[in-house]
Amino acid sequence: MEITESIKSPYIFEETLPDTSDLTPVFEQIDVVNKMAEKHGFSKVEFDKSTRIIHIDYKAKESQGMDVYEAAALAYKNSDMERVIYKLVCLCKVLVDKPEIKLLDGTILPCYPASHVAVDYGIDKNSDRQLFYSNVNLFLDNADVILNDSRMFLAPVYCGKTCFTRSVPTLGVYVEFWRKCREMSVEKNGLPIYYISGNPMTGSHACAALTLHGVTVKPTLKICFIDLLKLFELI
Repeated sequence: MEITESIKSPYIFEETLPDTSDLTPVFEQIDVVNKMAEKHGFSKVEFDKSTRIIHIDYKAKESQGMDVYEAAALAYKNSDMERVIYKLVCLCKVLVDKPEIKLLDGTILPCYPASHVAVDYGIDKNSDRQLFYSNVNLFLDNADVILNDSRMFLAPVYCGKTCFTRSVPTLGVYVEFWRKCREMSVEKNGLPIYYISGNPMTGSHACAALTLHGVTVKPTLKICFIDLLKLFELI
């Protein structure tokens, strides 16, 4: 069953969770759901540890015969239950599904199932950006390793203000750009371009490349900035 943005009553979910996954996040969320269910009078989530089958049977409470204040309070309870159940279902689906990435050369890169809830560690994006810049040559030397590990491939790269409007590019996207667009992803002296930015209206660029010693230089592009940007966005 495909989970999109939310769940709506009545809602039934049953799935067998894989025995190769860490279920700690699932157990924690089951505890959250069941405590709220007990508090508001909803059915609890059932989980059979021997079969690893999780069963959710959610039905919103009706507000018929209630005054406006009681109905509003009940609506909040229903909404709270749907929110915590939705998070639980998402955790289960991530464990069960086996997503994959298809690289430019046709290679299928399997993704690792999530074994923990993502945590915001408050990483300074400026430090993260500097870490990327100072290790471009290291990434190139280890391109095959990065392209064979989805955890490294999908690592986001925050490069400051660029012309990328679709999403934050990942480390794997950069590596594929350098590997598959060998002629155009380097400047005239063969140095890898790691920062792509400029003014699409005038064509002037503020791109940057990196020497073997980790020194940033302004590159002389082999093609115009706009074409380079389009090439990168095709990755």
